[in-house]
Amino acid sequence: MGNGKKLGLWSIILLGINGVIGTGIFLLPGKAMKLMGPGSIWVYFFDMALVMAMALCFAEVAGLFNKNGGPYIYAKEAFGEFVGFEVGIMKLVVGIIAWATFAVGFTTALSNIWPAASNPLIKNSIQIGIILILSIINILGVDFAKNLNNIMTIAKLVPLVLFISVGIFFIKGGNFVPMFPTKVTPSGFGATAILIFFAFTGFEAIAVAAEDMENPKKIYL
Repeated sequence: MGNGKKLGLWSIILLGINGVIGTGIFLLPGKAMKLMGPGSIWVYFFDMALVMAMALCFAEVAGLFNKNGGPYIYAKEAFGEFVGFEVGIMKLVVGIIAWATFAVGFTTALSNIWPAASNPLIKNSIQIGIILILSIINILGVDFAKNLNNIMTIAKLVPLVLFISVGIFFIKGGNFVPMFPTKVTPSGFGATAILIFFAFTGFEAIAVAAEDMENPKKIYL
């Protein structure tokens, strides 16, 4: 019998999907297009290979622990307290930057359909409100967060699947010519790869709350 207060397999899968599908996926393709043109699509495959290798490493290590902490725990057990502390601080900083980026990205996208959202007062109020709401959700506990995450993730996936299912019939080969409008340089490729890489991040946070999951070792193995 599963524990309703903990994340089960499907909730964890949805948590991982929700962690990856965020502002990066919706806002970065246009910026990548400006940097490398249609050829930026190949950078996605490059980053995908890198992230898959990292995700497999995380999955392997996550299967050895059932403690909260994720990367912090792995680094501490492998290299000691100091390295673990450094990784933990970096994870904290990255988390702060990621959630701040999410709040800013949301208002940026919202301003395209609601111009008033570009007003500094309204924009800042919305961003602060988002952070406060997320903080309250965290305080309310695992059970509430689990149910809300499941609903939000499905709400994200449905329009994406519909968009892909319909949009695939409107792909025009002429839009990919020339594939690379400008000469591809190592610095240009690197800048695009780093930009797009942000769109793939989020999976590494899944195991941070391992103690709130049912049989975390079994799930990740």
